[in-house]
Amino acid sequence: AEGAVIYKGDGVNDQLKWTSRDLESQEQELAAYLQAQFDAQPEKRHVLIKAAKGVKHRHVVRVAHAAGRVLTDGQLFVAVKEED
Repeated sequence: AEGAVIYKGDGVNDQLKWTSRDLESQEQELAAYLQAQFDAQPEKRHVLIKAAKGVKHRHVVRVAHAAGRVLTDGQLFVAVKEED
């Protein structure tokens, strides 16, 4: 199955776009990215997932679950952007 388009960090541009589109690869890429962020900034203990208005709920839940496996002692926030 194919996943949603996911971007690292805070922004939507091709420099931040993840290369993987299949679900398993996206989850592996997410885990590696978050672990690297937490290793570089140990005081950072939260993840914010921002979803575009039209993104299917199942994609947001899947990303949240994958993030939650790495974020064992922090907070996970999800926001949906109302504008396109």
